[in-house]
Amino acid sequence: MIGQGNSNNEILQDLLKEEQHESFLYPDTTAEVLTLTAGAVINTFGDWAQLIPAISEAVYISSINVETASVIDKAYMVELSYGADKTIITRFRTRVSLANIGFIKVASVRADVVPKDEIIYYRMMCETGLATLTGHARYFYNS
Repeated sequence: MIGQGNSNNEILQDLLKEEQHESFLYPDTTAEVLTLTAGAVINTFGDWAQLIPAISEAVYISSINVETASVIDKAYMVELSYGADKTIITRFRTRVSLANIGFIKVASVRADVVPKDEIIYYRMMCETGLATLTGHARYFYNS
């Protein structure tokens, strides 16, 4: 977490890591995407579901990039968490409209580190039940 260091230099290094790092993608192939599904009841979160399997190192999720939406002109709300207790790491809202269809919607994530070997979960709601978003996640290692 930024600012946890004991000196100004350590704080500066944390800030630089946030701005300058090698990003990784999940999934890491063009043949796969993440699919997020809203709850069946409109404007109600669905159950927690696995989004990203456990990664063997601590990571920061830097963004969720939405590529497609099953329903346009509706609001989607997403929560991301990790671990058995579903520790929340971020929330975001997005809307895919006719005006921005074909553009990747980037939901920036500025969350605490996800400890190594923790599964990342999501739950989503939409103005339309069972609506879906597809895309990918960007992350970087906490090294």
